[in-house]
Amino acid sequence: MKVRLFYMTLILGCGLRMPLFGQIACNPLEPSGKGEWTVSLNGTYLNQTVGQENALSRRILLKSGYGMTPWLDLYVLGGAVDLEMKTGQAGIQDYDDKYRPAFGAGAHVSLSSIESPVVLFGGAQFVRFVSRGSYIGQFQVDNDYFESRYSMRYDWREFKAQLGLAFSVMMFRFYGAYTQWGVQRLDRKKEYLIYQGSSTYVGMEEGEYRSGMHSGILAGMQINFPGQFALTLETLIFDKDSYHILAGISQTGNQGW
Repeated sequence: MKVRLFYMTLILGCGLRMPLFGQIACNPLEPSGKGEWTVSLNGTYLNQTVGQENALSRRILLKSGYGMTPWLDLYVLGGAVDLEMKTGQAGIQDYDDKYRPAFGAGAHVSLSSIESPVVLFGGAQFVRFVSRGSYIGQFQVDNDYFESRYSMRYDWREFKAQLGLAFSVMMFRFYGAYTQWGVQRLDRKKEYLIYQGSSTYVGMEEGEYRSGMHSGILAGMQINFPGQFALTLETLIFDKDSYHILAGISQTGNQGW
């Protein structure tokens, strides 16, 4: 159901007839133009190794950006994030939450010259959301079966910065970027012991996880349409187990390169 909602929302976002603007720092590559407001609805899928776990996330975010100068945009984000955490351990029912509110902010810079077809771009973005769910572990003592339920609260704070180059071939624009990504996560865990339908509170732990900065390579293609609309496809790869995928539609305001 959540996967169906994610793709339905992405399709609806691509059908909006209003000025649209991409979700992450380099979607689209062009700044919106000084004094221009832009809005977009986009979806992203994230598969990322975080510590000893694998985080899966589907994101639906609304974005509003404003052109501060011809080359600089500032923007805010708001929407919903669905988070799953997989341990890969036998006997553990993995963490799976519903869609939760998310918000963020960022900046996008794009520099070019008339003499060169190559464009230098960069950006930085912050996203935050709070996820609540639980893990369930099962174990046996003699002939008795018990469950341990770990009720979790993840305060997820994600950072990303990118620097890259782009070039154009007719209506297509190809680009790549070096990316740094990291997450700070404040965790709260409450443990309950369940036996024969009766639940006993065991205790609570709080902690902080910092991933450090992961380095990855972003590759993307932007297809330009009349009215300065563009369709963008991006993938960000860190390793074989960690990648992000984005598809979105954008409109860059009244300014062009």
